[in-house]
Amino acid sequence: MDELKPSPDSQFRLRPCKCGSEDVVYQSYQGPEGTIYRVKCRSCGIRTFWRLCRHDVQVEWNRHMRCEKPEV
Repeated sequence: MDELKPSPDSQFRLRPCKCGSEDVVYQSYQGPEGTIYRVKCRSCGIRTFWRLCRHDVQVEWNRHMRCEKPEV
């Protein structure tokens, strides 16, 4: 399994985790149908489901599993 921490200016950037950690990475795995991806917080272990498209796990993470913005 490979891990990739995207750079802050990457199109695949990830929001910090709900636990507050910024140690969030993409994981990839070569499955029988090709490469599959998920996003995982290295601090608390929360992760998305495996998907065939890296963009899909990015959207799932950034919409549902990331740290909420503080109210202004």
